[in-house]
Amino acid sequence: MTLSLPTFGLETVAIIAAVAFLIGTAVGSAAVVTSQQWKQRRLRG
Repeated sequence: MTLSLPTFGLETVAIIAAVAFLIGTAVGSAAVVTSQQWKQRRLRG
């Protein structure tokens, strides 16, 4: 893979979309886990 192309192709757009989707999924899952832990802490306290 060479990143020296001056124009963005469909492959680059697809890769960027895939990376953004993975990052969004990771952040979403982390937010859900932290919110669940916070709720458990609040119930315990």
